[in-house]
Amino acid sequence: MGIVPECYLRVNAQFGDMVVIRKEKVSMFGFTPFAEQLNGRLAMIGFLIIFLLEMQSGQSIVHWLGLR
Repeated sequence: MGIVPECYLRVNAQFGDMVVIRKEKVSMFGFTPFAEQLNGRLAMIGFLIIFLLEMQSGQSIVHWLGLR
């Protein structure tokens, strides 16, 4: 469970091209800030969709899954 100190991006650029290189700490398991942000946003969208479906149908997700 270590953290890679820095991650560098290599690009092929022509002379005079503007290149932005972003350094960020990256976990060995892929937990990058971008991945965590994306995961959080998708989780919030999923939660909102389930909430709206429950409000519209009047039944909970537990009922949909046949657990009750």
